[in-house]
Amino acid sequence: MHFAKKTRGAWRSVKYLGRYLKRPPVAASQLRHYRGGSVVHQYYDHNSQQHKRQKLSQEEMLWRYVSHIPSRHFKMVRYYGFLANRKRGTLLPKVYEALEMTPREKPQKPGFAVLMKAFLGTDPYQCILCKGRLRFAGAVAGEHATKLLSDRLHRMAKKRWLQAPVLDKYA
Repeated sequence: MHFAKKTRGAWRSVKYLGRYLKRPPVAASQLRHYRGGSVVHQYYDHNSQQHKRQKLSQEEMLWRYVSHIPSRHFKMVRYYGFLANRKRGTLLPKVYEALEMTPREKPQKPGFAVLMKAFLGTDPYQCILCKGRLRFAGAVAGEHATKLLSDRLHRMAKKRWLQAPVLDKYA
């Protein structure tokens, strides 16, 4: 973290940054009313430990919102230390070990069929004609469904033609 000038009480600065890292500058629930050219919002003053109301002009309110937009290519920090994305995999197990904690097991992600059955109410492995159980045979990528279907019908017709009984010409 870079501070422009030396600060007294780094803990206060960390607490201040922590309040703004994950939340918008003003929550919609804090906006009380808008009348013509002024906006009234409520906020919690951490110094006096009280809720206060403030009346601002439209321009002032927009300026305060815009001041929270980071400059272009500014790297936003969500987690740092042992929770940082780069260090999490190596340092978090060491933290668990130092605190004598057992790491939580990751829950297994539900499969495609379970999700489709829950969302659409249809089993993707059930045949729509005979209601039998379908078996996955393979996947073909990059082909259009109509071409795949016509190829399949052509193979079935060819198979029928080859299996047709040979009629005796001389009978």
